Amino acid sequence: MNAQGELENKVLIITGAASGIGAAAARLLASRGGSVALLDLDVARARDVAKECSAEGSGRARAFACDVSSREQAQHAIAMAAAHFGRVDVLVNCAGIFPSSPVAETTEALLQKVMAVNFYGAVHCAMAALQVFPDSGGVIVNVGSGAASRPIRGLSVYGASKAALLSFSRSLALELAPRVRVNTVSPGPTETPGAEAAAGDDPRALERKRQGISADTPMRRLACPAEVAEAIAYFASDRSNFITGQNVHVSGGRYMP
Repeated sequence: MNAQGELENKVLIITGAASGIGAAAARLLASRGGSVALLDLDVARARDVAKECSAEGSGRARAFACDVSSREQAQHAIAMAAAHFGRVDVLVNCAGIFPSSPVAETTEALLQKVMAVNFYGAVHCAMAALQVFPDSGGVIVNVGSGAASRPIRGLSVYGASKAALLSFSRSLALELAPRVRVNTVSPGPTETPGAEAAAGDDPRALERKRQGISADTPMRRLACPAEVAEAIAYFASDRSNFITGQNVHVSGGRYMP
């Protein structure tokens, strides 16, 4: 089946769309005909990505400032996107932070921030999207993590936030069917600015970490954001219209539940 143009006449909201997987998803969804609303704290970078989306696709693109950890901001930004585009068909929850911190060294502030962005942020946006989805239904795609399934040293709090998101996704899929489909895409280690920042400032240490992860991955490399975006696009499209409550790992075989 040719995926080109499969998202024409659809409006898709992507959170965390200024960089990494979110930006890659916005570009791909736009290239397949969708109109995209890019939500991010860094609205200047989101505007740059929106310009790329407009150049690559046949739909429209616009950036909106949003801190998803604030329920009020999530509601406002999604309502603004719905008013601007006239409808919302798909929500992609991609906003997230990726701090590496041993539990014994994790401050209360960091604990609250990770949960507020990675988990509560997705809940806030889902609640807001349900207010603007058409009567015919909608789609929610949550971007999780392999860390929800496989423990990773230093990522206990991050993994817990993504495990909460995965549980929420499954319960929401059951609650909202058949009107709204809800699925999760769980990337493994991916070449993103966030992952590089979490690895530290030493380029040699970063390369050693990359080599170690690659050696432990059957496909012998990290994912690139565009590959994760392909799975997001599949769940956003009508090709997956009988699939809900599922979690797909894009990890090169690193996670095999």
